[in-house]
Amino acid sequence: MPARTITSQNLLLFAELAARIRAVLRRGSRPARAILQIEDLEVDRVSHTVRRGNHNIDLSPKEFALLEFLMRHEGQPVSRTALLSKSGNSILIR
Repeated sequence: MPARTITSQNLLLFAELAARIRAVLRRGSRPARAILQIEDLEVDRVSHTVRRGNHNIDLSPKEFALLEFLMRHEGQPVSRTALLSKSGNSILIR
């Protein structure tokens, strides 16, 4: 097949790539909040600290990433696959 031949599969791949680029550009246009807060739980994304009320909570980097992910998706269902991808597949979710 010559290099100039455009198939429907190539067009679909290009459309998907263009959609992904648009999505990344949309995300990049909104500044990320430095502090996520739900009630008295605060996650500081810059200093990587967690506070509940007046108490600091020590978390491992993996625990911090999972908490941040869950707080960014507050009120939304989160799949096991999404949690496993954030945890590096090293935890067991039942």
